[in-house]
Amino acid sequence: MKTNRYLLFFILSVLSFSSCSRKDEVQSEYEKMGLKNNISSINDKERYALKIYSNLETAFENYVTRSKEKYLYPDYYGGAFVDDKGDLVILVTDTSHQIKHNLMTYAKSPDISFEKCIYSFNELNELNKELSSYFSDQQLCEELTWEGSGIDVRKNCIIISLKDCSNFSIHRFKQRVMDSPMLKFEQIGEIQWDSECIPIDSVQLDTRSSFMYNLHLGSAYHLTGKTESGEEAIFRGSVGFRAMRMNGLQLEHGFVTAAHCLPKIGMKIKYGRDGDLYLGVVRDVKLNTTSDVAFVAVDYTTYYPTNCAWVTKTPIADSYLKYNSLVGYHIVTEGQKSAMPVLSIIALLNQQVRIKQWTAACNVNFIAKNMVVATFTGGKTQEGDSGAIVYTESGSRIVGVHSGQYNSNQYISSADLATQELLLRDGWYK
Repeated sequence: MKTNRYLLFFILSVLSFSSCSRKDEVQSEYEKMGLKNNISSINDKERYALKIYSNLETAFENYVTRSKEKYLYPDYYGGAFVDDKGDLVILVTDTSHQIKHNLMTYAKSPDISFEKCIYSFNELNELNKELSSYFSDQQLCEELTWEGSGIDVRKNCIIISLKDCSNFSIHRFKQRVMDSPMLKFEQIGEIQWDSECIPIDSVQLDTRSSFMYNLHLGSAYHLTGKTESGEEAIFRGSVGFRAMRMNGLQLEHGFVTAAHCLPKIGMKIKYGRDGDLYLGVVRDVKLNTTSDVAFVAVDYTTYYPTNCAWVTKTPIADSYLKYNSLVGYHIVTEGQKSAMPVLSIIALLNQQVRIKQWTAACNVNFIAKNMVVATFTGGKTQEGDSGAIVYTESGSRIVGVHSGQYNSNQYISSADLATQELLLRDGWYK
């Protein structure tokens, strides 16, 4: 009996020491990162929250199955976002002490808020994937006035965007597609994809005092073609983030922009808003995939893609946010037409939309399955900003490239997904 008591005491001591050690491990990392109480600005808090989430994501990668099409999280995990105060919030279906402790350990910080949710992120992802099979039917989408759908992490649901959001239309959608408590419906109009088409007669040529060798992020490129009515025209877009890609055995330097501006491999584009200075050639385009992206290899003997945003001259880090860590972050878009920093906050993930646009090459009609949706908070993009660089207001890290907008919504292609789709090299070197 005495031996059993000693054994029980020993076991409890080990468990207590283990628990304290884990807590100390979390606290020590927290202190190493800097106490939140000493952080005052929203930007600093968002940078801090991103660091915590990066730790969490790294831990998940050691425990989950990841492939090109699938990313399985723990069943209790409902997603994460940054709230209005800049703090990290994690949604969980199970709010037990052990689950919270596990997540704080993974994140290496106790500085996390938890909210109870009904559905796991895996469940939302699976249902959104099932919706994709219906969304590929263009005739069905037109009959239902179905413009898109995506995951709203904060509300723990999938938003279905309908042009006609009457009770009758919602009932018809539920009958012909599916009915699930995970679905919520919203009214939407025609999304504007922000490429620019200007009849040549109306173009005023820019004058330059010197030849430009630096290619800044968000600056203009153009090419000529014909409008839908057959008129000669200039089509313009914006430079996104710089990138490198292998073409056979040759490493090429260039940039990523919107595919709906440059939908065909081999298209040659010119520098600036007009003129005859050859800039580069389209090497890869992704249509009907996760994003709306294309890679342009520049004439590297003449142009050097910088890490500098062209309007504000902000230096942009050659690193991007993981796709699933984006919700709630304050972001900036710099495009050639708006010519000012446009501010927004990321709201939705996994938004699938149909992109229909007349281009210099052809009329495009394709689906982008995993767009990011943000809400404008300062300014608004314009036609000509398609492909523009989008980066975080805090830390100036790459988010992706701009595609289009509707009312207060901005549609963005993720740099994380674009890098995978276009087989881009990590980082940047000369």
